[in-house]
Amino acid sequence: MTKQELGQKLEHLDPGATLKIEGDILRAAFADTAARDLVPVVEAFAVVYRCSFSPARQDDTCVCFEKDDVF
Repeated sequence: MTKQELGQKLEHLDPGATLKIEGDILRAAFADTAARDLVPVVEAFAVVYRCSFSPARQDDTCVCFEKDDVF
């Protein structure tokens, strides 16, 4: 998945809906970003699409985007 494809998926989410993706897929989409900078860059990317971003916890391999329910 590319950043553009991820952006399209986030754009089409209904308010309050979530999108979970594997952390490996997210890292591949943002391969041009250093690992230490990944979370802030992805959070800023999510805001552009009116979403919040929840990084994976230690026991979970998926990350989650949630569409804001206020436009």
